[in-house]
Amino acid sequence: GEDGDDTITTTGSAYQHVQGGNGNDTIRTGSANDAIIGGADNDTIWAGEGDNSIWGGTGEDEIHSGSGNDTIDAGDDNDTIWAGDGTNTIDAGKGNDIIHAGANADTYKYSKGDGHDVIYDNESGAVTADHTLDAIRFSSDIAYNDLQFAIDGNDLLITFKNSPEDSIRIKDAATNPEHAVEKILIENRYNASQVSTYYVENAAIRHTTYSDGDDTISVPVSSKITKISAGDGNDTVTSGDSSVIIDGGAGNDTITTGSKSDVISGGTGNDTINAGGGSDTLTGGSGSDTYIFNIGDGHDTIIEASVDPTCSCVDTISFGAGITSSDIIYKVDGNDLIICIKGHDGDSIRITGALNGASHGIETITFASGTTITLNTVISCHNYTDASDTIVVPADKYVVVINAGGGNDTITGGDTVSIINGGTGNDSISTGGKDDTLTGGEGDDTINAGGGNDTITGGTGSDTLTGGSGSDTYIFNIGDGHDTIIEASVDPTCTCVDTISFGAGITSSDIIYKVDGNDLIICIKGHDGDSIRITGALNGASHGIETITFASGTSITLNTVISCHNYTDASDTIVVPADKYVVVINAGGGNDTITGGDTVSIINGGTGNDSISTGGKDDILTGGEGDDTINAGGGNDIITGGTGSDTLTGGSGSDTYIFNIGDGHDTIIEASVDPTCSCVDTISFGAGITSSDIIYKVDGNDLIICIKGHDGDSIRITGALNGTSSFGVENISFTDGTSIALTTVISCQNYTDASDTIVVPADKYVAVINAGGGNDTITGGDTASIINGGAGNDSISTGAKDDILNGGIGNDTINAGGGNDTITGGTGTDTLIGGSGSDTYIFNIGDGHDTIIEASVDPTCSCVDKIQLGVGIGIEDLRYSADGDDLIINFRGNDSDSIRIVGAKTGASAGIESICFADGTQMEISSAVTIIELTENMDFQMMPVPAQTAIINGYGGNDFINVTGATNCIVDGGSGIDQIMSTAANSILYGGADMDMLSAVNGKATFIGGTGNDTLTGGYLGDTYVFAQGDGQDIINDNVPMTCVANFDPDTIKLGNGITKNDVAFFMEGPNLIVSYGETDRVTVLGQANAKNAIETVQLASGSSLSSAEINQIVADLSNYASDHGLDFTSVEDVKNNQELMNIVTAAWDN
Repeated sequence: GEDGDDTITTTGSAYQHVQGGNGNDTIRTGSANDAIIGGADNDTIWAGEGDNSIWGGTGEDEIHSGSGNDTIDAGDDNDTIWAGDGTNTIDAGKGNDIIHAGANADTYKYSKGDGHDVIYDNESGAVTADHTLDAIRFSSDIAYNDLQFAIDGNDLLITFKNSPEDSIRIKDAATNPEHAVEKILIENRYNASQVSTYYVENAAIRHTTYSDGDDTISVPVSSKITKISAGDGNDTVTSGDSSVIIDGGAGNDTITTGSKSDVISGGTGNDTINAGGGSDTLTGGSGSDTYIFNIGDGHDTIIEASVDPTCSCVDTISFGAGITSSDIIYKVDGNDLIICIKGHDGDSIRITGALNGASHGIETITFASGTTITLNTVISCHNYTDASDTIVVPADKYVVVINAGGGNDTITGGDTVSIINGGTGNDSISTGGKDDTLTGGEGDDTINAGGGNDTITGGTGSDTLTGGSGSDTYIFNIGDGHDTIIEASVDPTCTCVDTISFGAGITSSDIIYKVDGNDLIICIKGHDGDSIRITGALNGASHGIETITFASGTSITLNTVISCHNYTDASDTIVVPADKYVVVINAGGGNDTITGGDTVSIINGGTGNDSISTGGKDDILTGGEGDDTINAGGGNDIITGGTGSDTLTGGSGSDTYIFNIGDGHDTIIEASVDPTCSCVDTISFGAGITSSDIIYKVDGNDLIICIKGHDGDSIRITGALNGTSSFGVENISFTDGTSIALTTVISCQNYTDASDTIVVPADKYVAVINAGGGNDTITGGDTASIINGGAGNDSISTGAKDDILNGGIGNDTINAGGGNDTITGGTGTDTLIGGSGSDTYIFNIGDGHDTIIEASVDPTCSCVDKIQLGVGIGIEDLRYSADGDDLIINFRGNDSDSIRIVGAKTGASAGIESICFADGTQMEISSAVTIIELTENMDFQMMPVPAQTAIINGYGGNDFINVTGATNCIVDGGSGIDQIMSTAANSILYGGADMDMLSAVNGKATFIGGTGNDTLTGGYLGDTYVFAQGDGQDIINDNVPMTCVANFDPDTIKLGNGITKNDVAFFMEGPNLIVSYGETDRVTVLGQANAKNAIETVQLASGSSLSSAEINQIVADLSNYASDHGLDFTSVEDVKNNQELMNIVTAAWDN
């Protein structure tokens, strides 16, 4: 494997050498004798049936081996080992390890510093042959005299002198020989291959057997564990303060032990057992036994054989002085009853299996005062049939056991400790504030445990489990289905610890975390039918569940998986932590920048214009208020822009975009436009929006979804109509459960280069047609059409919807019908008919000679038709002429392109209302057009023009043109020395060649002086002066009347294509500003130092600009630099000829 979380599987009987490398790897091998190396990090290894050599490496590994004779070296950290039934050699290494081994002789290797290990040794029966005995092999740094043996419950505990951090616990070895380790091997410190052998029976346990009869046995104090088999008879056995294992045998025995942890079996007969201090395990056997317990006796466990309800035996716990009935506290752990003593936390008695039937193991509890409690007055058990029962738990007992049987049962408890098994059926179980044990059983159960530290098992089915307050434990096994946990303890100040306890076959490496809203979903690898949903786990600092435990003994704290971070209202730069699986970010106010990676992120941007980007996990991202930008990366993300104009990019995966009324104008950019992708992206509309409210619109290749009655809301899906079968978003869903597939709304069809006859489908809202080459005939109706005619002389006609039509290469005829259409003729000589509606005609350099026929000549129509000119065409490039009743728009220096507007002179409307440019400026053409063409013989004209728009061509000659009475005028003086004046509200004045004088003082004007040294006089309404390379040396006299000084619009100098910041220099010559922009080209602004004469902005074709204040600063900086460095600085040429001075100017553009 490589670095990363690898899954490696090998099969067959051939030898395999498998190495996982770094990362949390899962390795499975076949039946050969394999070599397996897990490498670093937390690996899961499943070795086959061969004789395998397994190295876990660093990290908390889980190692499973088969029935072969395996050699296992788990490496450092806390490992879990499950060895099979072979003769295995196991070195768990450093860390607190858990080791399970099967039948046959296993050897456990242990060195100083290896930590606290637990061994589960499982033989199929007691063994005696030396070659089948299990052994612990100690390294040479441990001497035999360092070993200390003790009993702890049912376990044999080995500790070490002067080494408190080390121990070995052999589970159940004190009471069951099938779990014992029989030999101890000590390596020679000079030759590790040589060992000294000791047998546990002699080394750790001294065993003495007595004959039958009434014996009185006094057990001497010993450093070893003493095992006494007293034999039959009425024996009296007494021991001191050393650990003992006593089997009383048949008869009425009296057994008294000291302060250590002992294992005592009374055998048959009426026995009296007084185990003293320590954690003792006491088995009375058949008969009426008495267990004596005093304050300070520790935590004892009673195992009683007399659970047969027909038995007349009476087993008794006899409490000594200082313990009364009012001191007794009953607790429940599974089917065990635990008796605690008020004020004595170090003392308790566990009665195993007391709650699993009608008999409770112990029948009576007596006190030194002479009072007696019968356990039947404390505990009751009730079994029900398979009917659907309504059960109320009795309130007169401390512990009640309910077996509800089959049926859909309703079980209600109160302040009684309840042990309830719902059985089969869909059960409803609710209890009160005690520590209850509740099992739903088969079916879809609902369990509400109330307060207390409850143990809850949903069982199979889809269960809903509510733990309530207290430290609750939820038990989950493979096959239990899809459960939901609702935990009350989400208060971060609560000290409760709620736990999910996974059963056998589920390890930490099997866990997969997913997110749904604020819920955390825990899935199990390879078991799609099982999951646990923790509701609200991600809505705060507390996650409802604090800990996850596994059968191996390992555990996960959810704080190591999830983190929550809350920020202030500042504009924060936030990087999502990478050391958690799920991170919750509440960014607060401000314009925040939030960057995530491969962590599952739940991010709320809050107020402000936020930027959120995440990685490849399934994220939940909310922009909140403001104009947000969200880029969700890969994964199946849930994205809510919130209010404002948001830009939402889902990336790969099946994403869901949530939109509610009032969310504003959002834009969706979806990566999954590949038609082979199986992802399904969805827009999910909130309450109040139904499918009948949806209105579809088209803008270019974008689909816009609007909501009826809510003009402030829309969603733009970019590129949805770009001609593929994928539209970015595949589905639209509504809260009423209905949905719309976009394939039912949009169709895309691609044709060949043949000359096709195409009818646009009528069963969609939007149809995209790519006609390909050939002379195509394309006919549409009331479907919104996006048509690309491609190469060839095409004929395109559509209906009344808002269409986007492109003729492509060739001489095309386009009739767009009604609607607000966007029409591009493309290259060639095209005839374009917009029809009714507000149409846009797109024209670029090289598109040829197009003819526009516009139907909207009704002056009462509010439609606005416009020509949109492409990049490289400015207002200074346009030239106008008439041909009969048509207006011809030509382009300076370009005879290959033109636009004819048919009938612009004949109607009350010109057909086209506006001409727009790529830089965003536009030229208005009013409802009526008068076109006047002058002769070329030094014409002198005084023209009151009674029209809304006047277009006047002076052609050659020295013309005098005075335009009055027009709303808009366009005057082209042509060649010659012209004098042009206009009082129109909006004027465009072209000087043409030679030295011209242009004046427009009463309206807003655009001056294009052309070549020659021109004088341009503007007024107070905000004029634009346009200059190109080679235009000469011009003068601007922008004269605002004194009456308008306090209220005038800003003026702009625009420098044309090819002029860069490196070409421009400034100089103040007295009150006048000199702007040089070429070898000999310059503009003199008269009176720039006076606000009423100043030009407020100088702008390049690139869009960069300088304000008058910035220009004043440049001039001051130039003067200061020249003075400081002794430079000759008397003209604009001095600036242009000094690179240091020019650097000052160019730097100002950059700022």
